[in-house]
Amino acid sequence: KLYAKKVFIPAEYDFTMTDIVRANQTEAWLSAVDSFTVTKKIAGEEVQSVYLDKQKVYINYGSYGVTALTNGGGSYKKTGTEYIAMADDIAAQYDNAVFDEEWAVKESIQYAEERGNKLILTTKLSAEDLQEMNGEYADVDGMQMEYVLDAKTYKAERYAAYILHKDGTKTAAYTVEIAVDTPAEEEANEMYARLTATENVREIVVIAEPNSMDIKIYRIKAVKGDAFVISGYETLYTDPDCTQVFEDTNGQEDELLLYAKTQA
Repeated sequence: KLYAKKVFIPAEYDFTMTDIVRANQTEAWLSAVDSFTVTKKIAGEEVQSVYLDKQKVYINYGSYGVTALTNGGGSYKKTGTEYIAMADDIAAQYDNAVFDEEWAVKESIQYAEERGNKLILTTKLSAEDLQEMNGEYADVDGMQMEYVLDAKTYKAERYAAYILHKDGTKTAAYTVEIAVDTPAEEEANEMYARLTATENVREIVVIAEPNSMDIKIYRIKAVKGDAFVISGYETLYTDPDCTQVFEDTNGQEDELLLYAKTQA
């Protein structure tokens, strides 16, 4: 099939990478579609997928899944058959599930072509910026990104990343694909039901760093009998001086007031 083709010169660009990043923020996507899924692959193998709709975010890491409420308020993890309530506001990490905004806004547009209703972009992240963001890439010439976007809305359909080597060659790093109006996995729905349950639930309050200026209060809502975790705190205590260790976060049904501190 033949498409009308227009190649832009840099002076003709009426868009920036910041414009493209904004167009792909989660809020912008969910104002246009009911749901979407972002899938990342390395060497053709899926390593992570993120499903989002107006109520929930579901991240499938392969070995386990995590579901969070879109508007914040808690998250749940499922490993095997075990459900674990979490204090983390996972949803806040996916205000933009399509791009890593910190990387994308630093990319410079190298080539732009309008092909039918698609905008084809090639960009480059400099070696200095790449190394600053990821020290694993210490001896390369940067990263090249190849995007396929909607020419009118700038929403991404897919993109690929390549590591540029100093000898002029490049190797594939990963690919990302975006699908719209996708159904939620059953596991996501199961955890969402736990997050929104109003019966057979309990509240766990954890006061972290209770005797310092860095005091923080975590509130976790969990279905009775489910385990719970506070990221960054492996040990919980039953007293504000953090001397009496709380023994078990699993199988409990009572509401709890616990304490946590950073280990020396």
